Amino acid sequence: MDYQLSETVNQDKIFLVKRSDLEGRLDCEYYKPERKLFFTRLRANNYIDKLMTAIKDGSYGVLPPGDCYDDCHPVKFLRATDLKPDLNLSFESYKKVPQKYFDNHKRARLRRNDILIAVKGATIASNKSVAFVSSPVENAIVNGSIFRFQCTDLYIPEFIAFMLELPSTKKQLKYNLVANNAVDYVDKSIIKNLLVYLPPIGIQKQILTKMHIVYAEKKQKEAQAQQLLDSINSYLLNELGIELPPEEKNTIRQRMFFRKFSEVSAGRFDAAAFQQQVENTRKAIKSGIFNTDKLKHVVKFKAEQVTEIDARTYIGLENIQSNTGEYLPSEEKTSISSAGTFKQDDILFPKLRPYLNKVFHASFDGVCSTEFHVLQASKIDPAFFSFFLRSKAVVNQTTCLMTGNTLPRLQTIDIQDLDIPLPPLEKQTEIAAHIQAIRNRAKQLRVEAAAGLEQAKREVEAMIIGETSH
Repeated sequence: MDYQLSETVNQDKIFLVKRSDLEGRLDCEYYKPERKLFFTRLRANNYIDKLMTAIKDGSYGVLPPGDCYDDCHPVKFLRATDLKPDLNLSFESYKKVPQKYFDNHKRARLRRNDILIAVKGATIASNKSVAFVSSPVENAIVNGSIFRFQCTDLYIPEFIAFMLELPSTKKQLKYNLVANNAVDYVDKSIIKNLLVYLPPIGIQKQILTKMHIVYAEKKQKEAQAQQLLDSINSYLLNELGIELPPEEKNTIRQRMFFRKFSEVSAGRFDAAAFQQQVENTRKAIKSGIFNTDKLKHVVKFKAEQVTEIDARTYIGLENIQSNTGEYLPSEEKTSISSAGTFKQDDILFPKLRPYLNKVFHASFDGVCSTEFHVLQASKIDPAFFSFFLRSKAVVNQTTCLMTGNTLPRLQTIDIQDLDIPLPPLEKQTEIAAHIQAIRNRAKQLRVEAAAGLEQAKREVEAMIIGETSH
């Protein structure tokens, strides 16, 4: 007679597993009934097989020490953070390491038709967890938090990469990851035993053709959204009558300039603060249609700090999207040493890396990193103010005014002395409303683009495995 749990036991939290069903792991999550049901249904479908059937030449990357990174080195070093949505790989922010890491670690080398899977931390099973290397790459290796592999001749590499993007595959990774106090991970055996759809090559081509069309449509809508966002700066400056000078070439001659001693004696004494771009931009702002005033006269710098989050939303620099200022939610922060406080309609202006242009107009109350200045608009419409702070009229100045090499930041006095145009309040709200309408349309296009791709994934998955992923 089988042992039975009492009817008073919460069956969602306590369950029984036969000893004969244990498969090497003893953690409870691995044996939840819903997990067992999911895999039973998955195995029942045609052409479902283990990923190891398609893998050829698979291995982890390498972990060179962080102190060896230097732009003078010849080898590109790709990390999990360089994996991007839609199977893409970014070569914009990669690190560079010495040649010996390429020469001595053949299996970590990046090659055309490689498939990359993130195997550590929050990147696992995210929308940035898989990448496909579609073009030749020279002198590049991957990080140890990435598993790279090639495919056998029976399978189209891009098709396999797309299969790893399906919700059912992501669900397997979440079910099977090893929860570690320091960082979650999936090991090689978990990857090789993933159950994926491996049909004949003719079906692979049909599915890929469908997905190429969907990806192209998504890319087109995203491009339309970006065009709308790019138009905001021109519209704003045109309404203010501000004509910025063309960007000068970065030549030695252009980097040399003279200033009268009387111009520098009362403030900063470094060359960066008196670059021609800063001077020309200031003149352009003051030559606009409307009167200007210093930032310190139109807003209040709020300095209140707390040491407890108290269930409030915490915002760090990583939570603000560059250029748009949109809030990007992340896992809730549970503890802080100190943080600033902000209210709805306050503006968070970054002290650090101003070229990232992470200006946030708060739509809720919360707490924030001390790397933000919290500004309360007193003589200006907060929405209009935030849009102007994101404009090239401000970024052109702040990128020149920052100091420090490792963590370039702005001095408070330089922020306080920024010139701010002050149209009549009615004009400010009119400009802000027009810009917000542009942003709303761009956001809608991005939502439609993402929804179209997710719908296509669901359709492909339904064709393969019906309702298994739900």
